[in-house]
Amino acid sequence: MKRGTSGNARSPLLDNRTLAEIAAQVGLQRHAGTARRETRYRHAGDFRSAHLGQGLDYEEARLYQPGDDVRAMDWRTTARTGKPYLKVYREDHDPALHLVIDRRAGMRFGTRARLKVTQAVRIAAVLAFDAGYSHASVGATLWEPGGAVVPAGGGVDYCLQLLRAASAPCPPLNGSSRTSQWTFAQLGHRLSMAVPRDARIVVVSDFAGLDQNDLPVLTDLATRYELHAVQVLDPAEVELPDIGPARFRHVGTGALADIDTADPAVRAAYGRWSAQRRSRQREWFAHAGVRLHQCTTQTDPFTLLQGIYGR
Repeated sequence: MKRGTSGNARSPLLDNRTLAEIAAQVGLQRHAGTARRETRYRHAGDFRSAHLGQGLDYEEARLYQPGDDVRAMDWRTTARTGKPYLKVYREDHDPALHLVIDRRAGMRFGTRARLKVTQAVRIAAVLAFDAGYSHASVGATLWEPGGAVVPAGGGVDYCLQLLRAASAPCPPLNGSSRTSQWTFAQLGHRLSMAVPRDARIVVVSDFAGLDQNDLPVLTDLATRYELHAVQVLDPAEVELPDIGPARFRHVGTGALADIDTADPAVRAAYGRWSAQRRSRQREWFAHAGVRLHQCTTQTDPFTLLQGIYGR
């Protein structure tokens, strides 16, 4: 099993040097024009404002209220009605991005390159720094036993603090810790309570426990937010490697199973099961109107920018 940058279960998944390197690479790509140039995560015009300026769309006039800026007065409407009116515009607000990083037991596994949870944090780092360079508001939910919500903040320095929290050590979980994890339904409820409706949410997980019963929650989130799902898989979960007879422990439940991986029929059957499960999950996400981006622990996180932002 692979660990993160340091190779120690008690060490951060990504250290400060690695985070700084990712931030620098994001900055270079943005400067070179290869990163996403659209800096708005929210759709322009979602909020009203009584301000004038470039990039603001006029919506309507309303009665003047004490304390309003007189520079926004609608003099034509005022003259026509005999009452003081103000011009109301729709204003572009700073973008909002909320990252959900799965740090549960099943993510603390890896056979090549890195742990799934380490890859999840790398993906989150690319997305967070990309938003941070756009002066976006970035927050996060750490999906793990007990759970944790990192409040939204702006700027690259704040993103670095957020990612340090997401990079906290991920030692294997015991049985009691596994049972204290939020279900997907509980996660959806917390997101609905904590995240503004106009935010973009990106959930980075293996979605191992997701099933058809979670479709109503998934659909509800998709109606409230611009929701993206990034599924992180280990290569061994896609295609069973030939390592001979082996005993496997389910990292989520702790159950043991003896499997002869040298048997071609066993590997073929596993491959079919894995492909069918991934296909079913793609159908569930599509049915809910959610874009699903699938990758492995060996995927370059920067390639996901194109998929998520449509570049």
